[in-house]
Amino acid sequence: MRRKTMDKEKDIEKSDLETSEAETSAEQKSSRTDDTTGADTAAETISAESAEREHQEKLRQMEDRYLRLAAEFDNYKKRMARQYEEMVRAANEEVLLQLLELADNFRRGLNAAEKTTEVESLRKGTELIYQQMSELLKRFGVETIAAVGEKFDPNWHEAVMQMPSEEYDEGTVIQEITIGYKRHGKVLRHSKVIVSSGKGVSSDSDVPE
Repeated sequence: MRRKTMDKEKDIEKSDLETSEAETSAEQKSSRTDDTTGADTAAETISAESAEREHQEKLRQMEDRYLRLAAEFDNYKKRMARQYEEMVRAANEEVLLQLLELADNFRRGLNAAEKTTEVESLRKGTELIYQQMSELLKRFGVETIAAVGEKFDPNWHEAVMQMPSEEYDEGTVIQEITIGYKRHGKVLRHSKVIVSSGKGVSSDSDVPE
């Protein structure tokens, strides 16, 4: 009987020992799991911070690049504006130099007129200066607008009145009051003209539009 009791106690001690060992093993596994989880969390935090720093650095680089491009474009605009102003100034100076030559010729003509009574020579001198002026205008792309004998066109002509005409059909320019000029297809000044109202029909007040 005593032997059975002792065996039973040994079984109980063995069972308690196994239970204790199992609990210890479980605690160790739990500790290892906690350590692993903590390490993973720390690694994720470091990775996130690294990604954020990289993102901020890229943003800074993009901002710097944008500011440089903006500054370069602003300098480009200023440089082009200066070049345009210089081109305009140079073109104006060239025109003025040509006009000065015409002024000189007019002055010479006036001086000659004081010393002569020959009308024909004065006419030829004035005609020569006018031809010089016309050549100057052509060099700068300025052309006269065709008027007399042309169909009235409000894009080119400005009608000041209408008159009957035996020679020209109604709506045709019969006389030019002021010469019109154009440059590269653009009107500088419209031709002021008189327009035919047809044969024997007078309508001074009815100006074509």
